Amino acid sequence: MLQGLAFYLLATVAVVSALLVVTARNPVHSVLWLILTFFSAAGLFVLLSAEFLAMLLVVVYVGAVAVLFLFVVMMLDVDFVKLREGYARYLPLAGIVAGVLLADSEYRSELETNIEPFKGLLLGLFFMAVGMSIDFGVILRSPWAMVALVAGFLLLKALMIYGLAAFMGIPWRERPVFTLLLAQGGEFAFVVFQTAAQYQVFRHSLSSMLVAAVALSMLLGPLLLVLLDKLVLKRFAAVKDKDASRAKEISEPQEAQIIIAGFGRYGQIVARVLLSQGLQPTILDHSVEMLEVAHTFGYRVFFGDATRVDLLRIAGAANARVLVICVDSPAQSLKIAELVKKHFPHLKIVARARDLEHWYQLRDAGVPHVERELFESSLLSARTVLELVGQSESQARRMVGRFREHNLELAERMYPFHRDEAKLIAVAKAGRQQLVEQMAREKAQALQEGKATAGEQPQAAGIPAVGGRRAGATAGLCAGRAAGSEIGQRGLA
Repeated sequence: MLQGLAFYLLATVAVVSALLVVTARNPVHSVLWLILTFFSAAGLFVLLSAEFLAMLLVVVYVGAVAVLFLFVVMMLDVDFVKLREGYARYLPLAGIVAGVLLADSEYRSELETNIEPFKGLLLGLFFMAVGMSIDFGVILRSPWAMVALVAGFLLLKALMIYGLAAFMGIPWRERPVFTLLLAQGGEFAFVVFQTAAQYQVFRHSLSSMLVAAVALSMLLGPLLLVLLDKLVLKRFAAVKDKDASRAKEISEPQEAQIIIAGFGRYGQIVARVLLSQGLQPTILDHSVEMLEVAHTFGYRVFFGDATRVDLLRIAGAANARVLVICVDSPAQSLKIAELVKKHFPHLKIVARARDLEHWYQLRDAGVPHVERELFESSLLSARTVLELVGQSESQARRMVGRFREHNLELAERMYPFHRDEAKLIAVAKAGRQQLVEQMAREKAQALQEGKATAGEQPQAAGIPAVGGRRAGATAGLCAGRAAGSEIGQRGLA
């Protein structure tokens, strides 16, 4: 039933679009209708189980039509002078779109560094231009309408943001500040309202009212925060101002050869090992609580966010040799790795991976020395379990060592396919089966060697020696121990 409906639908589209190819007066439209005709015909071929013809039609004819389309466009008489007229009015909107696109690109950090000295000047010029575009006569003629517009805008947006804060689970003591910080209008509204007025979406007087309302909301935002701080927050705020004031960012240049980013449970172990060898690293952490604990135990830890290039320079990244990334967040660790690779390419990176997916991402970022945080401790726990269920210490160590080597090798084999889920799963299954077979072969080999050793003991016991029976038994025991030692040495090798 569905196949029949699809057939009639595609056939109708193909016939109609073919007629429009002939009747269309605009050559560009004619070419577009021709492309639709080919796609509809390809769909009919697919329904008729002729997939090869459908693919041939799309690849060959649609490619030819694309060339024809370019030829038609080149033959058109385009008046570029008319297109360039009035381009200046699109510059504000184009600037915002370009900023949004670049803000999420690989050039974001470089742009932030270059724009930072001029940010205040650019913002001042922007708001001056916005203020000059407002018709204050319209506002003075209807002041109460302006008051009602600003109050209604702030109230409506505050109610929506407070509801979202409650839905997101933000603590109720922090919701008032969160609400007021976001209740004011944004700069993008200025561009939208002015562009709408230029294209006569609404009157210029209404645009002036809306722009002024947004500007007044931005002016009232800080004042309302001050009022909230004096009247409300002093009664129930849980902000630790004294703790935050103690945590001053790193400001003096450091010269240590090793930098550790993050002083959590992972970074502490790394730092303690280095300190035990007489190596004093520069340690950065952005948690006030962690700094207090570190200072209590006598560790020298600086407050700072390692995702900032300027703080890394102060920490001595330009002259250091090794950076150890020990932060908890995978996103932050990737950002640090990308910044270091870009601004300090000489710096060798040793990174902590939260899981195998994070390990893949760090490898993609060009970090060769990556360690999974729970891998080694899990292997030690597995070895303890094997010993508790009856295996000898050497046998458990050998089995866990074999598993560790296999797992590291398997991770390297899976890495080229980590973006292809099907191939990744296939490689993982094959590796797991290979491990099972390898363990079974080693177990069978160990049993055979054990039986061979047991068969040699009577012969060793029957060798004539001084001391008679006791000497023979001693010789057999020594032979058994030697064989067992040989098995252990083979496993460790």
